[in-house]
Amino acid sequence: MTLTVNDYCFYLPIMIPALLLKTVLVGLIDSINQSTIAITLYLLSSSNPIRRTLFFFLGIIFAYSLSGLLVYLGLGGFFFEVVTFNHKFQAILGLIFGSVIFSIPFFNQANKQRPRKYPDLSHPFISLFLGALLILGQIPITIPFLYLMQQLAHSVPLHDLWFFLFLFNLLVTLPLWIMLIGYSLFHEKARPFLRWVENFVNQNSTKLLNAGLYIFGFLILLDAISYLSGHPIFSYRASR
Repeated sequence: MTLTVNDYCFYLPIMIPALLLKTVLVGLIDSINQSTIAITLYLLSSSNPIRRTLFFFLGIIFAYSLSGLLVYLGLGGFFFEVVTFNHKFQAILGLIFGSVIFSIPFFNQANKQRPRKYPDLSHPFISLFLGALLILGQIPITIPFLYLMQQLAHSVPLHDLWFFLFLFNLLVTLPLWIMLIGYSLFHEKARPFLRWVENFVNQNSTKLLNAGLYIFGFLILLDAISYLSGHPIFSYRASR
Protein backbone atom coordinates (compact mmCIF):
# COMPACT_ATOMS: atom_id res chain seq x y z
CA MET A 1 0.00 0.00 0.00
CA THR A 2 1.35 3.43 -0.94
CA LEU A 3 0.97 6.51 1.23
CA THR A 4 -0.95 9.40 -0.26
CA VAL A 5 0.58 12.86 -0.13
CA ASN A 6 -1.60 13.82 2.82
CA ASP A 7 -0.82 10.60 4.71
CA TYR A 8 2.87 10.99 4.02
CA CYS A 9 2.91 14.59 5.26
CA PHE A 10 1.12 13.44 8.44
CA TYR A 11 3.34 10.48 9.27
CA LEU A 12 6.69 11.92 8.19
CA PRO A 13 7.07 14.32 11.18
CA ILE A 14 6.27 11.39 13.49
CA MET A 15 8.73 8.96 11.89
CA ILE A 16 11.65 11.27 11.15
CA PRO A 17 12.79 12.08 14.75
CA ALA A 18 13.02 8.37 15.61
CA LEU A 19 14.79 7.49 12.36
CA LEU A 20 17.15 10.44 12.68
CA LEU A 21 18.04 9.46 16.24
CA LYS A 22 18.73 5.88 15.17
CA THR A 23 20.76 7.03 12.17
CA VAL A 24 22.89 9.34 14.32
CA LEU A 25 23.52 6.65 16.95
CA VAL A 26 24.40 3.96 14.42
CA GLY A 27 26.65 6.34 12.48
CA LEU A 28 28.55 7.31 15.64
CA ILE A 29 28.81 3.69 16.80
CA ASP A 30 30.14 2.48 13.46
CA SER A 31 32.59 5.40 13.31
CA ILE A 32 34.52 3.78 16.18
CA ASN A 33 36.40 1.51 13.81
CA GLN A 34 40.02 0.80 14.70
CA SER A 35 40.83 -0.48 11.22
CA THR A 36 39.64 2.57 9.28
CA ILE A 37 41.24 4.95 11.78
CA ALA A 38 44.56 3.07 11.71
CA ILE A 39 44.65 3.00 7.90
CA THR A 40 43.80 6.72 7.75
CA LEU A 41 46.70 7.48 10.09
CA TYR A 42 48.97 5.33 7.95
CA LEU A 43 47.88 7.06 4.74
CA LEU A 44 48.43 10.50 6.28
CA SER A 45 52.02 9.51 6.97
CA SER A 46 52.65 8.36 3.37
CA SER A 47 53.57 10.33 0.29
CA ASN A 48 50.71 12.23 -1.40
CA PRO A 49 48.61 11.61 1.73
CA ILE A 50 45.56 13.81 1.06
CA ARG A 51 44.69 12.27 -2.30
CA ARG A 52 45.16 8.68 -1.09
CA THR A 53 43.17 9.33 2.07
CA LEU A 54 40.30 10.90 0.13
CA PHE A 55 40.10 7.86 -2.14
CA PHE A 56 40.09 5.62 0.95
CA PHE A 57 37.13 7.63 2.30
CA LEU A 58 35.33 7.30 -1.04
CA GLY A 59 35.76 3.53 -0.84
CA ILE A 60 34.19 3.48 2.63
CA ILE A 61 31.27 5.68 1.55
CA PHE A 62 30.71 3.62 -1.59
CA ALA A 63 30.64 0.35 0.38
CA TYR A 64 28.20 1.60 3.00
CA SER A 65 25.95 3.20 0.38
CA LEU A 66 25.92 0.10 -1.83
CA SER A 67 25.27 -2.22 1.13
CA GLY A 68 22.55 0.04 2.49
CA LEU A 69 20.84 0.24 -0.90
CA LEU A 70 20.98 -3.53 -1.40
CA VAL A 71 19.51 -4.21 2.04
CA TYR A 72 16.85 -1.55 1.45
CA LEU A 73 15.87 -2.93 -1.95
CA GLY A 74 16.00 -6.53 -0.74
CA LEU A 75 13.70 -5.79 2.18
CA GLY A 76 11.71 -2.74 1.15
CA GLY A 77 11.69 -3.34 -2.59
CA PHE A 78 10.75 -7.00 -2.36
CA PHE A 79 10.28 -8.53 1.08
CA PHE A 80 7.98 -5.95 2.66
CA GLU A 81 6.05 -5.55 -0.60
CA VAL A 82 5.34 -9.27 -0.92
CA VAL A 83 4.83 -10.12 2.75
CA THR A 84 2.93 -7.71 4.99
CA PHE A 85 3.92 -7.62 8.65
CA ASN A 86 1.91 -5.85 11.29
CA HIS A 87 3.42 -3.38 13.74
CA LYS A 88 3.56 -5.99 16.50
CA PHE A 89 5.93 -8.06 14.38
CA GLN A 90 8.16 -5.00 13.96
CA ALA A 91 8.23 -4.58 17.74
CA ILE A 92 9.18 -8.25 18.19
CA LEU A 93 11.88 -7.81 15.58
CA GLY A 94 13.09 -4.82 17.59
CA LEU A 95 13.29 -7.01 20.68
CA ILE A 96 15.49 -9.49 18.82
CA PHE A 97 17.79 -6.83 17.35
CA GLY A 98 17.94 -4.95 20.64
CA SER A 99 18.84 -8.08 22.60
CA VAL A 100 21.59 -8.98 20.15
CA ILE A 101 23.04 -5.44 20.09
CA PHE A 102 22.84 -5.11 23.88
CA SER A 103 24.66 -8.43 24.33
CA ILE A 104 27.54 -7.70 21.91
CA PRO A 105 29.63 -5.76 24.49
CA PHE A 106 29.70 -8.83 26.76
CA PHE A 107 31.75 -10.60 24.10
CA ASN A 108 33.56 -7.55 22.73
CA GLN A 109 36.78 -7.47 24.73
CA ALA A 110 39.70 -5.12 24.12
CA ASN A 111 42.43 -6.71 22.05
CA LYS A 112 46.10 -6.11 22.61
CA GLN A 113 47.48 -3.95 19.87
CA ARG A 114 49.94 -5.63 17.56
CA PRO A 115 52.03 -4.03 14.81
CA ARG A 116 49.81 -3.65 11.77
CA LYS A 117 50.86 -4.67 8.29
CA TYR A 118 49.54 -2.62 5.39
CA PRO A 119 49.38 -3.49 1.70
CA ASP A 120 51.06 -1.37 -0.91
CA LEU A 121 48.84 1.72 -1.16
CA SER A 122 50.99 3.58 -3.66
CA HIS A 123 48.04 4.27 -5.99
CA PRO A 124 44.89 6.15 -4.89
CA PHE A 125 42.60 3.55 -6.49
CA ILE A 126 44.18 0.86 -4.33
CA SER A 127 43.20 2.96 -1.31
CA LEU A 128 39.67 3.22 -2.71
CA PHE A 129 39.37 -0.55 -3.18
CA LEU A 130 40.84 -1.19 0.26
CA GLY A 131 38.26 1.09 1.90
CA ALA A 132 35.41 -0.58 0.00
CA LEU A 133 36.60 -4.15 0.64
CA LEU A 134 37.25 -3.45 4.32
CA ILE A 135 33.69 -2.22 4.91
CA LEU A 136 32.04 -4.83 2.67
CA GLY A 137 33.81 -7.52 4.67
CA GLN A 138 32.47 -6.09 7.93
CA ILE A 139 28.85 -5.47 6.84
CA PRO A 140 27.55 -9.02 7.59
CA ILE A 141 28.47 -8.60 11.28
CA THR A 142 27.59 -4.92 11.57
CA ILE A 143 24.29 -5.53 13.36
CA PRO A 144 23.37 -1.88 14.16
CA PHE A 145 23.78 -0.90 10.49
CA LEU A 146 21.67 -3.83 9.30
CA TYR A 147 18.99 -2.93 11.85
CA LEU A 148 18.97 0.69 10.65
CA MET A 149 18.60 -0.34 7.01
CA GLN A 150 15.76 -2.68 7.96
CA GLN A 151 14.01 0.21 9.72
CA LEU A 152 14.47 2.50 6.73
CA ALA A 153 13.26 -0.20 4.33
CA HIS A 154 10.09 -0.51 6.38
CA SER A 155 9.54 3.23 6.86
CA VAL A 156 10.70 5.54 4.09
CA PRO A 157 10.42 5.65 0.29
CA LEU A 158 13.52 5.36 -1.88
CA HIS A 159 13.83 9.09 -2.56
CA ASP A 160 14.21 9.72 1.20
CA LEU A 161 16.74 6.92 1.72
CA TRP A 162 19.53 9.03 0.21
CA PHE A 163 19.24 11.66 2.94
CA PHE A 164 19.67 9.04 5.65
CA LEU A 165 22.57 7.40 3.80
CA PHE A 166 24.23 10.80 3.43
CA LEU A 167 23.83 11.55 7.13
CA PHE A 168 25.07 8.08 8.11
CA ASN A 169 28.13 8.31 5.83
CA LEU A 170 28.94 11.75 7.19
CA LEU A 171 28.86 10.49 10.77
CA VAL A 172 30.59 7.17 10.18
CA THR A 173 33.55 8.94 8.56
CA LEU A 174 33.52 11.94 10.92
CA PRO A 175 36.66 10.96 12.92
CA LEU A 176 38.48 10.33 9.64
CA TRP A 177 37.50 13.74 8.24
CA ILE A 178 38.67 15.42 11.45
CA MET A 179 42.10 13.81 11.08
CA LEU A 180 42.32 14.67 7.38
CA ILE A 181 41.27 18.30 7.91
CA GLY A 182 43.70 18.63 10.82
CA TYR A 183 46.53 17.35 8.67
CA SER A 184 45.49 19.52 5.69
CA LEU A 185 45.54 22.66 7.84
CA PHE A 186 48.62 22.04 9.93
CA HIS A 187 50.64 19.41 8.01
CA GLU A 188 53.61 18.25 10.09
CA LYS A 189 52.42 20.25 13.09
CA ALA A 190 49.42 17.90 13.22
CA ARG A 191 51.64 14.87 13.90
CA PRO A 192 51.36 15.12 17.72
CA PHE A 193 47.58 15.35 17.39
CA LEU A 194 47.47 12.30 15.11
CA ARG A 195 49.66 10.33 17.53
CA TRP A 196 47.32 11.33 20.36
CA VAL A 197 44.35 10.13 18.31
CA GLU A 198 46.08 6.82 17.65
CA ASN A 199 46.88 6.27 21.33
CA PHE A 200 43.38 7.33 22.40
CA VAL A 201 41.73 4.96 19.92
CA ASN A 202 43.96 2.05 20.92
CA GLN A 203 43.19 2.56 24.60
CA ASN A 204 39.53 3.59 24.54
CA SER A 205 37.84 2.49 21.31
CA THR A 206 36.47 -0.75 22.75
CA LYS A 207 35.04 1.06 25.79
CA LEU A 208 33.43 3.72 23.60
CA LEU A 209 32.05 1.12 21.21
CA ASN A 210 30.60 -0.94 24.05
CA ALA A 211 29.01 2.14 25.62
CA GLY A 212 27.40 3.06 22.29
CA LEU A 213 26.09 -0.47 21.81
CA TYR A 214 24.62 -0.51 25.33
CA ILE A 215 22.84 2.81 24.73
CA PHE A 216 21.55 1.84 21.29
CA GLY A 217 20.51 -1.66 22.36
CA PHE A 218 18.69 -0.27 25.39
CA LEU A 219 16.90 2.30 23.19
CA ILE A 220 15.71 -0.38 20.77
CA LEU A 221 14.52 -2.63 23.60
CA LEU A 222 12.75 0.27 25.29
CA ASP A 223 11.12 1.24 21.99
CA ALA A 224 9.90 -2.32 21.33
CA ILE A 225 8.69 -2.97 24.88
CA SER A 226 6.88 0.37 25.02
CA TYR A 227 5.04 -0.46 21.81
CA LEU A 228 4.03 -3.93 22.98
CA SER A 229 2.77 -2.42 26.24
CA GLY A 230 0.52 -0.04 24.30
CA HIS A 231 2.45 3.17 25.04
CA PRO A 232 4.95 3.52 22.18
CA ILE A 233 7.80 6.02 22.56
CA PHE A 234 8.23 6.16 18.79
CA SER A 235 5.56 5.55 16.20
CA TYR A 236 5.93 2.80 13.62
CA ARG A 237 4.83 3.86 10.20
CA ALA A 238 1.32 3.13 8.94
CA SER A 239 2.37 1.69 5.59
CA ARG A 240 5.19 2.03 3.15
